[in-house]
Amino acid sequence: MVLSDYSVLLLRACVMASASLEPFCSDVSSVSISTIWPSVPDGIDLVYLGLFDGLRAPRPFALQTATRAANGNVGVTVIDLLPNTTYTFRWRSHPANTHRNIGWDWRPYEPPFTCTTKAVVQGAASNLHRVGPLQEDSVTVGWRRDTSSLVHSVGIRSAPHLGPSAAFLAPADFTFTAVAPSESTLTLRGLVPGESYEVVVVSVLAAGGIASETRTSDPLVVRTARKGYAAGNVRYTEMARVSEFTNDVDFLDNHDSATPAALAVLMATWAKEVNVSDECLDTLARLCKRGYGNECLACVHGLPTGPPQSCGYGDTQRYSVNFFCGQGWPSFSSSTPMALYCVENLAAPVPKGPTNSEGWAEYISCDAPEAGDANHPPDPVCICWCSWDRIAVSNLPEDVYNDFCTVGTNGKSTCTCDDSVGNGSIFLRANSTSTRYVSKSPVTLPYIYYQTPSATYPNAVEVGANFGTPKGGSCRDGQILGDGGCTWKRSAFARLIYYSDLDDHGWNASLPRDTPSNFSGSRHNIASFLSAVSALSRHISPRCCGC
Repeated sequence: MVLSDYSVLLLRACVMASASLEPFCSDVSSVSISTIWPSVPDGIDLVYLGLFDGLRAPRPFALQTATRAANGNVGVTVIDLLPNTTYTFRWRSHPANTHRNIGWDWRPYEPPFTCTTKAVVQGAASNLHRVGPLQEDSVTVGWRRDTSSLVHSVGIRSAPHLGPSAAFLAPADFTFTAVAPSESTLTLRGLVPGESYEVVVVSVLAAGGIASETRTSDPLVVRTARKGYAAGNVRYTEMARVSEFTNDVDFLDNHDSATPAALAVLMATWAKEVNVSDECLDTLARLCKRGYGNECLACVHGLPTGPPQSCGYGDTQRYSVNFFCGQGWPSFSSSTPMALYCVENLAAPVPKGPTNSEGWAEYISCDAPEAGDANHPPDPVCICWCSWDRIAVSNLPEDVYNDFCTVGTNGKSTCTCDDSVGNGSIFLRANSTSTRYVSKSPVTLPYIYYQTPSATYPNAVEVGANFGTPKGGSCRDGQILGDGGCTWKRSAFARLIYYSDLDDHGWNASLPRDTPSNFSGSRHNIASFLSAVSALSRHISPRCCGC
């Protein structure tokens, strides 16, 4: 049975590309859209496709990164879309050969274009979904069957064509298994660990009790866990990252992130209701070197007319200028995105210790003010776990804290770590565990209530975790975990929310701060944050991390 004629698809793509260099949709189902950008500029190392809620939407609700194929084109297949829905897409590119983090220096968005998913095939099985937990060599799928079906068969095929060069690899053939008409689940076994598969359900319809014709569902994409997952050597973790010192997505290299609940309490405590405008940032970028601390501040304040009007006045202007120059805390505003990634990582080869959990490196503080002039947000550095996070966020016991941290004559604490260069330095050794493997630290309630070391912290409850993702272990787009020594890989697809989304779901940063007897403010805002994330299902179907 031929479900799609890839030769016709490829021919159509080539004809369309030769007629126009504009992005176009090459293949569409009720749950996926493949799109190709045939005119990617030279000198580009990475691109992403932004998904927008309409042509006038200023910021995307999701993105998917990709790399150029051998022919210079870029193509991706976006999955988990909703049937009969129009999506607005915009491509964006990042210049190669910059020393800066990929969160910076992105070129402006290309013009928008739209594609519409198909309606669900009438009479076909629908609502294909994964059932049960992630496994290395099997997957269980379920579906809603049409009541007139006499019999079903379930087809599965490997799906390399959904990888980084999505639109340029031919799909494999399906292998089918018959299923009784009363069944609506099937476990597919003997699969390869760490692979993507497509699953379809073919239904034979009945007319007057006699088989008449078939209907094939649109495919469900499923993934198996990488080998080592069952033993705990490979992990899949959802990580939420709020961008720092930029209104763009700044990704994860040499950055810290958190579980969604942990990010929620951080945002409720620190986020400012200040909108740092893109016009302000763009204007200043033409005049001064962005993100370079005191050098940048001297340039901005040395301008003949001072900061531009687009940066506002008073506190808004001061915050906008500091934001542009990469100075101060908090380092985000109501304009900055919060991105949700699935991260696949190898367990760190270190035993559990007083400052790390099993399989996780000792936590690192990235893009931190404690690094002083050594840190530049466009190319951030990571240092030993800073004092504030050890006490106020993670509630480390006093004896463990005192083993690593000392109070200087200025009253400020300095913390070293097992992976530091020594001699009381906060900086990390090259090729240390923490500069190559994902690190983790607990986040506790009452949030930042305890601010001095103590033997115990009454009523402290762990609510989530922070993560450090060092650039030295990052897998490039297109690499497989472990290639070239890379130890962690972010998902190509990321969902995005903004401060305004939180407001729409009952967010209230004015609630009383936590005390040992009352966490209600944090609990309320965690629920609001999770509700805002869940609301993304109005655009795209949810998917568990690693699935």
